[in-house]
Amino acid sequence: IFIKESAPNKPKISITGPIPWTNSALDLPDLPEKTVALFDVQPMREIFYKFLLHDLDYYVPRTSELFIKDSYKIVNELQGTLAFKKKKEISNISHNQYKNFVKKLEQKPNLIFIDPEISAYELIEKSKAVISMPFTSTGPMAKYMGKPSVYYDPTKLIQKNDPASHGIEIINDPMVLKEWLKGIFDK
Repeated sequence: IFIKESAPNKPKISITGPIPWTNSALDLPDLPEKTVALFDVQPMREIFYKFLLHDLDYYVPRTSELFIKDSYKIVNELQGTLAFKKKKEISNISHNQYKNFVKKLEQKPNLIFIDPEISAYELIEKSKAVISMPFTSTGPMAKYMGKPSVYYDPTKLIQKNDPASHGIEIINDPMVLKEWLKGIFDK
């Protein structure tokens, strides 16, 4: 509405769905049948939040750790594989606690790290289901592609009817997340 009212000549605007970004020269590794794609939001060092005047309450290491730990534990218990794709490489602006946590995950069984240069679209396409941290674009992208998709909020801070969810279910209980995935794996 804002764009229509602000632009001259009354432009026609169409919502077309997600853009299937292309990859770099890297190939997505072969994924087992019961693969769940996981998309988080990397917490930055606190100084960068302050510099950007950004609220620091949600995207902190503790939230990311709970999000990843719970998701991994559940997928592993259900004998699936978690394909974890970070949005970008961990850098000097990433929170050190998050960097150390992710480093420890590298040797876990049934956990595949997907290079950030590989398109989320391709990973979603080849996964059985998608778990996203609220409110990443991968949730609506998966829904558009017909893949089971949820937002998982381990903090229970986000309201289940938050309009930013675009109609994608928000799960805030690990047991509910497990039942959701079990229903998908059992199909």
